[in-house]
Amino acid sequence: MIKKAIKFIRKKKPSYNLESIKKQIKEIRMVSDYVVVCPQPTGMNWKGVNIATLNLFGNNVVELPQFYSDQVISDHDIKSLCLFILKMDFRMIVLSGFPCWYEVFINQFENKNIHIGVWFHGTLSEMENSENNSIKKIIHLLEIKKINLLGVVREDLIPFFESFSSGNIKALIPYTPIIAHNAFQLKTMRDVKIGVFGLNSFNKNIYNQVAAALMIVDSLVYVTDLNIKKVFNNDRIIYIGTNLSKNEFLEFLKNMSINLHCSFSESWGQITTESLMLGIPCLVSSNTNIFKHDEILKNNLVVEVTDSPIRIKEKILYTLNNLETKRYISYVFKLNELSVKYRNEFINTAVN
Repeated sequence: MIKKAIKFIRKKKPSYNLESIKKQIKEIRMVSDYVVVCPQPTGMNWKGVNIATLNLFGNNVVELPQFYSDQVISDHDIKSLCLFILKMDFRMIVLSGFPCWYEVFINQFENKNIHIGVWFHGTLSEMENSENNSIKKIIHLLEIKKINLLGVVREDLIPFFESFSSGNIKALIPYTPIIAHNAFQLKTMRDVKIGVFGLNSFNKNIYNQVAAALMIVDSLVYVTDLNIKKVFNNDRIIYIGTNLSKNEFLEFLKNMSINLHCSFSESWGQITTESLMLGIPCLVSSNTNIFKHDEILKNNLVVEVTDSPIRIKEKILYTLNNLETKRYISYVFKLNELSVKYRNEFINTAVN
């Protein structure tokens, strides 16, 4: 039984303790020669980047507060942190994601004996309508050699970034922790629970997916944005909240019959692999290469036309009638092997 859990997004800027952050960095140095910086999420904002970073780099990660994408730590304290990192004699610092205030970090390390790596999780669609654009900053920093190493989730972006840099551009894909699955079996087509979990922004294509889900007779549709329920005004839409803990969110994810992540623009979609690890199918759009290593899953779970509720609905019905639970789970294990391989190559590249 799924319990309804509503938690509202925190509106107040987070506080921080500089000495506590330094203590954590010191503890990382005791066991490793590289540290990974990751921004804390605000509600659903930056949650995917945060989770992906913690999953792949684990105890090497130090989370720094931000408010949505805005800088919270002062320039003075960032400088103090950078001097402390240099004093700890780390070989490498990896900046995961790229809120624009990361540039303050990078400038502090100029001409210092430390390698600067960046893990870019996004797509080029993020270049639109932003004067203070992170992709433009990354390109500029590559050109002037302030970034030594760039990891990208979208492997097809490697040639693009290589055109701006003679440095190292590497594939770096998320790792999905092993999660016990449900051995799910759909009893009837009237038992369908559909998850449409994601930030309500244009690129996430939420409304087409919810419309498709509602076209499945008697389905229940679970969402993480209250406005969706208000727009459709339908009692079959269940709002679960925006600020769930990871365990709370996974509890909802594993109780779905199928999850949807058919966005207009996507680099990966951690929800997809988490769903598959739980044995639950997750539909995606053709703009992600997440199924590039399995043609059968690519055929079964990729929606070619995502700006059409009827096409998404057709794929939902097809998938629910052609479940491949074991294949979903084994595929995530295959992706995890690649993720660890890419991570090790990324970290060790900076040795030279």
